Amino acid sequence: MAVDAGICSVASIYEEVEHFGGSVLPLPYAQLTRLIKLLFLCLVPISTVRTVALTLALTLTLTLALTLTVTLTRCTAWAGA
Repeated sequence: MAVDAGICSVASIYEEVEHFGGSVLPLPYAQLTRLIKLLFLCLVPISTVRTVALTLALTLTLTLALTLTVTLTRCTAWAGA
């Protein structure tokens, strides 16, 4: 009896997680999130690294990572549609 209740509970949680994972993120929220990430990636290296060469290298690396993340997100969304 307790095992059945536990299995039902796990199945219910799994269905909620599956629904949450499949729901679409609202466009304004997604755009705001990307803007905040871009600001964070551009401003944090300037405040934490003191030399220009390291700042440039870190900024370029983080910008590349952001670009790849956005590209992979778009490709994944396109493939899923």
